[in-house]
Order: sequence, then C-alpha cells, then structure tokens
Amino acid sequence: MKAAISAAFIQLEGAVRAVNRAVSPFFLLLVASCSSVPGNAPVPGSQTEELPLLNRVTWGANASSARALARMGSARYLEAQLRPAEEAALPPEAQAQVDAMTITQRPLAELARELESRRKAVTCRPATSGLSVSTVARMDGFDGMGKPQ
Repeated sequence: MKAAISAAFIQLEGAVRAVNRAVSPFFLLLVASCSSVPGNAPVPGSQTEELPLLNRVTWGANASSARALARMGSARYLEAQLRPAEEAALPPEAQAQVDAMTITQRPLAELARELESRRKAVTCRPATSGLSVSTVARMDGFDGMGKPQ
C-alpha cells in the first residue's frame, strides 16, 4: 500500500512540474503586464494631472488657479499654497473693517476677562435669571458684538 501511495505522489509531482513548465511563461507575462503603467495614467505636467492637484490644495479648481499652476509648475504652485507671501493683504475697505473690530485693538486675555465679568454680573441678577446673556447685554445697551449701542 505504501508503495502505491509513493508511486502516486511521484506521478503527481511529475504532473505538477509539467504544468509549471507550461504555465510559467504565461504567468510571467501576466505579472509583467500588471506592473506596467496603464495607458491612461496622467502625464506629469498635463492638464489631467493639474485638476486633481488644484482640487486637493485649493477650494476647487478655477480658471485663475489653473493659469497660475500652468505658469508656475506644480512644485512651485504647491509651495506658494503652503507658504503664501507675507504681503498678501486684504482690500483696503475690508482691512479698515477688520482694524475697527475690538478684538484687533485689545489683547484677547483682557477681552476674555471683561466678557467673563459681564457674564457673571448678568447671571447673578435675579430679574434676568431666565434670559440669555446676549438678551441681557442688549437690554444693557450693548450690541451683539459687545460694543455700546
């Protein structure tokens, strides 16, 4: 019985080797075809590569960002997105509005202390116990931003 099993294994081993020899070239071709670059891969610097880059590093691709990317190249454009120029400023009207805000004129810690003291004063008043802080602030003559009306 052992001799019959041994003979069967020897025949099986021979058959496996024959299949391996026959299949090996096809297997190599299959592996080689999987490792090559597909024909529809984006070419570096092409428009098909630019759109995903613009969508990823900006708020979405548009004509002006596409022109800037084409002019600068992807490496310089990405660097400019990550480290914008210091002189990039708001339009004068917008900058004037920002400069007029209390938060840009006084230190944040001072504003926080003032708002906390207002909150405590409002919540300790019995007549205002059910009202929101903003409602009481408006009753006291302040607008929604903490400025006197």
